[in-house]
Amino acid sequence: MITTTKDLKKLCQEWQKEPFITVDTEFLREKTYYSKVCLIQIGSEKGAWCVDPLAEDIDLSPLFEVLTNKKVLKVFHACFQDMEIFYHLMHAVPTPIFDTQIAAQMCGFMHQVSYADLVESLTGEHVDKGMRFTDWSERPLTPKQQEYALGDVTHLRGVYKILKEKLTKMGRLAWLEDEWGHFEEPALYQIDPKDVWKKHRPPTKKPALIGVYAHLMAWREALAQHLNKPRKQILSDEVLEALVLGHPKTLEDLKLLRGLGGLKSAYQQEVLEVIHQGLQAGENGFEVTEVSLSPAQKNLAHLLGVLLGCQAEKVGIAESLIADKEDLKKMILNPESYRLQGWRQDVFGKKALAFMSGRLSLSWNPEQQECQFNLKGKDAP
Repeated sequence: MITTTKDLKKLCQEWQKEPFITVDTEFLREKTYYSKVCLIQIGSEKGAWCVDPLAEDIDLSPLFEVLTNKKVLKVFHACFQDMEIFYHLMHAVPTPIFDTQIAAQMCGFMHQVSYADLVESLTGEHVDKGMRFTDWSERPLTPKQQEYALGDVTHLRGVYKILKEKLTKMGRLAWLEDEWGHFEEPALYQIDPKDVWKKHRPPTKKPALIGVYAHLMAWREALAQHLNKPRKQILSDEVLEALVLGHPKTLEDLKLLRGLGGLKSAYQQEVLEVIHQGLQAGENGFEVTEVSLSPAQKNLAHLLGVLLGCQAEKVGIAESLIADKEDLKKMILNPESYRLQGWRQDVFGKKALAFMSGRLSLSWNPEQQECQFNLKGKDAP
């Protein structure tokens, strides 16, 4: 356990010389909006350590310098939450990175393969997950807790090396650069309250009331960020929906709505003002323009899904890493202009376009027990 700045500085000087380090965090988020980081685990070829961010005599600045050193690769598994934590801690993101979960999908593992399953599959070692639900904010940590926490970065060293070797042999290591670039964008971890409503399905299709929904969502998100409380402690989804559909104008109207026992009295007047602002905003900017597929197009989407699954199996890449349902929908609605990014277009996009143009067909080979692509024309996609 590293609990002093002096010890951390000394270790950071060594980590700055490493070609890569493995990184993980333990955190709590049940009672706060932002994750409360309780432990940071770092592994290198020379060992593994727990850094205690809750210790009184510790400044994490030396560690931040390591995490932003472009000469030191940072290896994570399922990096999003760890990256988000570090962004809010140091107002920057670790770079460069390597995510073993995404790398595993590139090698054919299923979508979001668990760390324990990946370790066992690649190294044959067993990961004890018995302390996943421990309270990492309690001190002191027991030796068993520390051993569990360190396991998340010690096993990760072997997993990284094996995946890197596999991807190098497959000629796919360069494909991952696009993936890392996405996670290294600070904007990914910045939540603008004004845009939160766009990520959810409004409880109504009326543009005027969608404006109320957008304003209430923005108010709740901004207050949750300010108070550092979970958004649903400010206003539950059920209460928010009732406010949108009922859109009360006075406290008397508010009291007549059912199910508003979860709305704190301190927020009632403020909520009425937010609803008023939403109604005043009108329909401008709050139209939902989602385009639905026709029955025939839905059948085509299903067929493209089958094509995607066959191609994913053939090339040994998790299909969720290649494309999702939204990608297929965009292909169908905009076949002339929509293209998948980077290697995805070569692996699947070209075949999908050929299929939609009638140049590619899919058949089953009973002898080889596999799907086969049959191309009409000169060049195979």
